[in-house]
Amino acid sequence: DSDGRPKGLLQESAMAPIFALVRPMGLDEVQRNLGLASDQALSYGLTSVTEPGIGEIRMVGNSPLDYHAYQTAVEERLLRVRTTLMPYITVLHPFSDLPDKRVLGLDLGIRTGLGDDMLSVGPVKIVADGSFIGRSAAMHACFHGEADNFGVLLHEPEALRDYIVGAHLAGWTVATHAIGDRAITHVLDAIEHAQSIAPRPDVRHRIEHFALASDADIARAAALGVIPVPQGVFISDFGDGMAAAVDAERRDDIYRVKSLADAGIVLNGSTDSPISDANPLVSLRDMVLRRPSSGEVLGPRECVSVDEAVRAYTHGSAYAVGQEQQKGTLKVGMLADFITLSDDLYEIDPERIADQQVTTTVVGGEIVFGDGA
Repeated sequence: DSDGRPKGLLQESAMAPIFALVRPMGLDEVQRNLGLASDQALSYGLTSVTEPGIGEIRMVGNSPLDYHAYQTAVEERLLRVRTTLMPYITVLHPFSDLPDKRVLGLDLGIRTGLGDDMLSVGPVKIVADGSFIGRSAAMHACFHGEADNFGVLLHEPEALRDYIVGAHLAGWTVATHAIGDRAITHVLDAIEHAQSIAPRPDVRHRIEHFALASDADIARAAALGVIPVPQGVFISDFGDGMAAAVDAERRDDIYRVKSLADAGIVLNGSTDSPISDANPLVSLRDMVLRRPSSGEVLGPRECVSVDEAVRAYTHGSAYAVGQEQQKGTLKVGMLADFITLSDDLYEIDPERIADQQVTTTVVGGEIVFGDGA
């Protein structure tokens, strides 16, 4: 405007010039932020988190020193939540001296799985399209009421395939942000191609969001061993806007969860914080009730039981990062991570799940939040 203040909307890659002005933050500021985030996570009863994107200034992350920042925060006891880090795809690079020039990796062959139970390297992150509520997700059919808007692909299908195949060949697990059904198609195509040329039967490639998915998409993901990572909380936060963005016959295909479990996919929990608040109890409630602000249930067939939602946020989320042998269930030999709540989630009305208070959070047998912390 006339005073020099921005008043427009920046979407997708248009944010990069702004990031270039404010990043990288200094290490002291990063440490302080990680300490604050850790405190809030523990107060929410989160004992493990996944950070989807580090090392990249232009898209997600702060600087090439991101892993060092997290490692230092763990060493200084600022970060007290078990953390899995996803390097962004552009951090990886080709190896010109290898026979297969398609391989994309990090020096020394560092890949998914490096680290310990407090800090580990997870999947490599890719962003394939835009957002649902911003109507920039890549769709097969145009957004409702916008005849020319099919969303945005951040990478052409060939480039996306090269990224996924290159990381797959280097031993990485790949986690690709894909919200629209067209983006989901391209990601599944790329994973199928990667598996056809270099089979890895136990790899757990992921699709972050998997927001608009048909029965065929779900069946294909299950057959390929792909793990969709949906966000229950998006139903209450954005459900009405997402429903308005597609034709009526597709509304039951938005952020499906029950159908994933019925297809044999291990259901997991996510909030996509800070897009939505990180409180898992809100997301648990929304997985059970699926009630947006209008009050009309979005996709009634996709509601799950309280037990299914709790298992998703415990065992399922551990499974999604390949750590279900260490955490996610309470039994001898597992990491002693657990919480106590003000009420029993299995006994109260599901409407009250999000109102519960975390009274104690324990990580590795140590009380880190609540009485005795």
